[in-house]
Amino acid sequence: MVIVLSDWSNEDATSILKNLKRHNEWYSIKRKTSQPLIPSIKKGMFKERMTLYKNRMPDMHISDIYYNAFLVNGKKEQHYRDVSPGEKIRLRVINAGASTYFMLNGTYSLRVIAADGVDVVPTKIDQVLIAIAETYDFEISIPENGAYHFQATAQDGSGSTNVFIGQEKNQFAPKIPKPDYFALMKKVAEFHKGGHNSHMVKPYTKIISSTSKTMKTHKSTDDGHKEHSKHMDMSKNKHSKMEPNITTTFDYGFLKSPQSTEISHKKETREVMMNLNANMLRYVWMINGKVLSKDDKILIKKDEKVRFIMNNNTMMHHPMHLHGHFFRVINKNGSHSPLKHTVDIPPFESVTIEFDANEYGDWFFHCHILYHMASGMAKVVSYNTPRDSSLEPFPYDKVLQHDQKFFHWFTAGVASNMGSLTYNAENTFNAFISQLSFGWNNRYEHDFRYERYVNNYTRFNVGVTMDGGNIDPENSDELVGYIGVRNQLLSVLDAGINVDTKLRPELELEWHIGLLNRVQLTGHYEWKNDFSFIGDEDQYTNEHTFNFAVEYTLNKLLNSNLNYDNRYGFGVGLMFLF
Repeated sequence: MVIVLSDWSNEDATSILKNLKRHNEWYSIKRKTSQPLIPSIKKGMFKERMTLYKNRMPDMHISDIYYNAFLVNGKKEQHYRDVSPGEKIRLRVINAGASTYFMLNGTYSLRVIAADGVDVVPTKIDQVLIAIAETYDFEISIPENGAYHFQATAQDGSGSTNVFIGQEKNQFAPKIPKPDYFALMKKVAEFHKGGHNSHMVKPYTKIISSTSKTMKTHKSTDDGHKEHSKHMDMSKNKHSKMEPNITTTFDYGFLKSPQSTEISHKKETREVMMNLNANMLRYVWMINGKVLSKDDKILIKKDEKVRFIMNNNTMMHHPMHLHGHFFRVINKNGSHSPLKHTVDIPPFESVTIEFDANEYGDWFFHCHILYHMASGMAKVVSYNTPRDSSLEPFPYDKVLQHDQKFFHWFTAGVASNMGSLTYNAENTFNAFISQLSFGWNNRYEHDFRYERYVNNYTRFNVGVTMDGGNIDPENSDELVGYIGVRNQLLSVLDAGINVDTKLRPELELEWHIGLLNRVQLTGHYEWKNDFSFIGDEDQYTNEHTFNFAVEYTLNKLLNSNLNYDNRYGFGVGLMFLF
């Protein structure tokens, strides 16, 4: 019997990805999994909350998306009655979800007999965490007096789907408890105290000869070499290590091949160290700090033994899948480590895989969470051989364009004191932003700028701004250009320093702080100084403009707010997102 698990959203995938790119927290609000400031303080976790702010990390996430339903073979629940009491069946479970891990359990313990279609030494276990694209085979016995209940619960606790196999009386499986997100936030904060990630190792590729006497290293460091022995100890690689509320977790150590999977020691070994990392605020997912379009290929040679050491430096699991190959997941079973085609890399853990390079051409290697892959977390494992002629209708360059796609969104505000309209067009490295605000007192400001990201958190910008009916009447209706730099100082605070065409320096601060599940505090402050470097007057002046708002999220596309702007006064209004 085969069952296919999936996740269902009423939104299309492009709309979901746009919402993630604009850092709209609606999905975590809908799931009630956010960790805002006030509840954090009430739980005695103010320091932990500050640690995440400092490390420019958003709320702790197990998953990114809110799904309307979880399905098994296309339905929320399935009943299969055409089996006999006491009958043993082989149940193959395939996770075909876009981004959902499932915790699997049943009426009684599951007997694992295969992983990713390859037999393993049979093992009994209470629960199994199945990553996207993974497959597990179980042997189950139908109860004598009812139906076996097979349950798949979304790892983030947001829902489940169920299969009943047998006669009418259902023998229910134990419920899987929901994760404690504040406890997870505390663990992540403890991990990041000191402002660094202990698993961050400089990436390298090195060639180890079959005699271990010759080693050629590329992009290697002494630190990376010293780390190798630590990363090869896979006995500590556990699924869900960061999820204390999931009582029984699945460890790849339970998977043991019936026969040796060792690759010949006579083969030259190519060892590749890589880091999985991200900027979750901008929803950019990377390998070794680069998206696919900027660093696409891992070059290998036929007949090598290839070893990947993967360090997950993010708070989320990543199901890494290599096309066209089975690989050994190195675990405590050594020479009998299991063969798989997809491997889960848990948060802040390291996993090592090995495979025999016995193919040719190019093979995609990627995170199987759809939105991580589309945002850059992928590579091409290449034998550096001529491309298959049958692929001519599918240019290679198109593969590299996915993470460079521009996303467009608008924000429109209408309040009793003012109105506003903002347009964003952004991709991985570029942003075009147009902002217009106007008050019913005939004052307005229009700003248009281009930003270029030079790293995860810093970007240069150039733009023009026009003030009309400004607080400073002598500067009204003037068009002024400027250039500057911006940086994400904290996850909730962005800062910028600009100099305009009149040589006036300007400081900008912008903040967005979650106070409660649906309540946020937002604001913007500008301080502009005029030293009269250009002009006839020899007089120093400065100008302060600021606004703040308490916003309440009504739904994904609508917020209400109470706001104040020192140009337009107090007001109440609505903010539309589209």
